[in-house]
Amino acid sequence: MKLGLRVLLTLFLYSTVLVAQTNQAKFLSLQEGLSSEQVIDVVHDKYGFIWIATELGLNRFASNSFKQFYKSEKADGSSVNSNEINTLLYDNDQVFIGTRANGLNVYDLKTNCFSYYVHDDKNPQSLATNDITDIIKSQSGHLWLATYHQGVQRFNTSTKTFERFNKKNLPNLPENSTWTLIEDKDGTLYIGHVNKGISILNPKNRSVTVINVSNSKGLLPDNEVKSLFCDPFNNIWIGTRKGLAIFNPKTKSLKKINLFSKSINGKEPFIYSIKAINGSIWLGTESSQLFMLNPEYLADGTISQIKKITSANLNRGKTSSVQSIDQDQFGNVWMGIYGGGIAFTSHIKPFFSILSTQALFPGQGKPATVISILNDRDNSIWLGTVGDGVLHVQPNGKVNKINTGNSAIGDDFLLSGLQDSDNNKWFGLQNGGVSFFNARTQAWKKVETGEKMSSVRAIVEDKAGNIAFAAQEGVFIRSKTGAFSKLTTHSPALGDYAPRTIAEDQNGNRWIGTYGQGIYIFNSTGKLIKKIIKGQGINSNTINHLFADRQHNIWIATNEGLSLQPATKKQVSWKSLFHRMVKPG
Repeated sequence: MKLGLRVLLTLFLYSTVLVAQTNQAKFLSLQEGLSSEQVIDVVHDKYGFIWIATELGLNRFASNSFKQFYKSEKADGSSVNSNEINTLLYDNDQVFIGTRANGLNVYDLKTNCFSYYVHDDKNPQSLATNDITDIIKSQSGHLWLATYHQGVQRFNTSTKTFERFNKKNLPNLPENSTWTLIEDKDGTLYIGHVNKGISILNPKNRSVTVINVSNSKGLLPDNEVKSLFCDPFNNIWIGTRKGLAIFNPKTKSLKKINLFSKSINGKEPFIYSIKAINGSIWLGTESSQLFMLNPEYLADGTISQIKKITSANLNRGKTSSVQSIDQDQFGNVWMGIYGGGIAFTSHIKPFFSILSTQALFPGQGKPATVISILNDRDNSIWLGTVGDGVLHVQPNGKVNKINTGNSAIGDDFLLSGLQDSDNNKWFGLQNGGVSFFNARTQAWKKVETGEKMSSVRAIVEDKAGNIAFAAQEGVFIRSKTGAFSKLTTHSPALGDYAPRTIAEDQNGNRWIGTYGQGIYIFNSTGKLIKKIIKGQGINSNTINHLFADRQHNIWIATNEGLSLQPATKKQVSWKSLFHRMVKPG
């Protein structure tokens, strides 16, 4: 068991962390109570609530249920004044809600009341426009609001007034249409425009510096800047319609990062969101794809290189996009997907890790059906499959495919597998017989029994080193010398009588589970000593698996639940053998 776990761990070190995490991702959508799959933003509060902005209302998720806040026609403080919500910010027991056409809503978690801030033609200290695309908190405690039509607003949360920054009072601003904002550690504001690149605003002297595709000589990938992020070393990450760039405020340098080789469509992706997660930078992009970047920093905080880029597909469709990424106080990661609802990965490490066989051969577009897992002594893994032969996964993550086209395995459709005490491999073949791989000579050969042996669904090795094969015609036993003997549960051993699983108890008896005739027990000389059927401690005659544990108990998996024969019970007392019955559900 320890070897198996070590091999799996080794595999995961060479497979992508992000793929593993997204394989473990869970999704929340309409059927779970989410008001709309068109999710644009996600934030969390200190109480553990997750707040979700959609095109059809505000959602609050807690534990396992949603509460929806839909547009209130009266604007009486009981709900939002718009269903179309673009952006969210949580701060100091308040959720700030930027709407598409109805201004700013603020929800007070202490009073459970909403307040509203909208444009007023008569009040120059009101919002300049009601279309809000982003909200961030400044170091001074004020809020910065991006708008689609009237530049940037600075909101004083104490006086409840807005200060306007747009082309009217900042003529060097290239346009008023803005998507996103970020502030660096010096208080400089970066403004991502819809069509004109980035403006760098010094709020103190109101100076503006513009970076666009032209003056950066193409280092800014596109003039539509959708997402901005300031990392712990004060580098500004820039997500555009056509890829990623990083700006260093200290050196005034811009670096373009190529992602096309990892992109689903082979092009630089449209980047909608950027977030630091556990030391890596996550990018949410089009086609429900995620990228994880591991930058390497110099002593002064400059990024020298991106050490690793990993990508993963959330499989929510090519028309879906990861609009928002948020990590809550527990370490859970929440992703808002436009067209795909909510995805989240838990901070709790799952009991099982998943190695996706589809990820081993991504170009084939289908996973392999695995029927056996063999842990080799060299820390590699042999995966017996139905239709793909054997996938031999090396410790370094490389996969060798063994099939009828490149070996003498005999069949690509396998039914069972065993690694014996000499490290040899045995595989039951769908087209009949068993294929044997000699670990010493590295050669394959077909096992010859002298008679027909079809549908070998179980292969086990007993304490003496004999190999038993559960076949349609009975159980064939190969001794260490290579001689064969046979146990038959019925003549002919077809249909319900066909053996499908074998286990050895502490006395050397062989337990043979059948397809529909219960269990047959043979002693070490091959004599039938007992048959167990439904009502004698098992609830079904269909035996799916027999397992002898280290304490010599026999576990019996049937179509109607799980039974246990404790090793401490005598075999002559059949009625008391199965003192515990575990039923499904």
